Amino acid sequence: MRRLAKRYATELVLVGLFVVLFWAVSSLSPAFLTTGNMFQLARQMVELSIITCGMAVVIISGGIDLSVGAQVGLISVTMAVLIVSGWAMVPALLAGLVVALIAGAINGLLVGVLGVPPLVATLGTSLVYAGAATAMSEGRAVSGFPEAYYVFGQSFVGPVPAQVFVMLAVVALTLVLMAFTRWGRRVYLIGSNPVAARFAGIRVSRVLAGAYLFAAVLAYVVAVVLSSRTATARVDLGDAYVLSAISAVVFGGISIVGGRGNVLGAFLGVAIFTVIQNGLGLAGISVFIQTVVIGVTLIAVLTARELFGRLAQHSRTTSTPPAGVPATTKEEQA
Repeated sequence: MRRLAKRYATELVLVGLFVVLFWAVSSLSPAFLTTGNMFQLARQMVELSIITCGMAVVIISGGIDLSVGAQVGLISVTMAVLIVSGWAMVPALLAGLVVALIAGAINGLLVGVLGVPPLVATLGTSLVYAGAATAMSEGRAVSGFPEAYYVFGQSFVGPVPAQVFVMLAVVALTLVLMAFTRWGRRVYLIGSNPVAARFAGIRVSRVLAGAYLFAAVLAYVVAVVLSSRTATARVDLGDAYVLSAISAVVFGGISIVGGRGNVLGAFLGVAIFTVIQNGLGLAGISVFIQTVVIGVTLIAVLTARELFGRLAQHSRTTSTPPAGVPATTKEEQA
């Protein structure tokens, strides 16, 4: 039990913080704890949670993907333009998936094979993807989906929005991939020490390409769900999720330099951000103040984590004598 508590210390702290914030914001508005708002709360988490899972895998590998927002826009615009021009829904959905795979393959090629720094590579590709989506849509929002398309973002299973189950499936799949598969362990090793990974015989370029392809596939899922829920496709449809996903990943305890962290922590980060936004919104507090509160919470948690980490390291350093120096007994000190 103690070993589990130590291994998942960050996640347990986040659960505690979630409970405290949940209780705090529930006191601000009587509408917060209603059944309808609980389902709305889960619905608000869907797109950001899915994007965050892809971003978490990429960051654990030692990279970053600034193009996921532009990918969401490009994929949604591609599907919408094809449907409006007369394509059936299924071929248009398949075309959107092909676009996602191409975008992920390009990112994987630049980062994994050519060695372009991930920040530079994905910043450049985000401009390319956004430009392509703007050219296709002529800078306008595209609508006109068939009625069947709205099942992806507006349907319910009983009282529960159907996309909530999609979110839970994606989170569970990501957790299994990262914790119980050889590929997941290789992603962690590459993120912590790419040189050691190469000496271990790991095809680093292939694993990195897989990480960016995984993030692109999840961007495709978000594009379908979000364009279905909003009944429109736009170039900037996914832009708001990029920095939020990175913040949730770091907030959840995943190292920004890679090799350490848990996807569950990132998901808890999304849950905490959503509770703050939902609760403060019901209380009539402006979006700007909500952003300030989220920022302050993020800074406070990261600062506390850094301070506790330094204290723990200092404690280990002072309690362990240098190599070659015998430990001093109490009798010798006396």
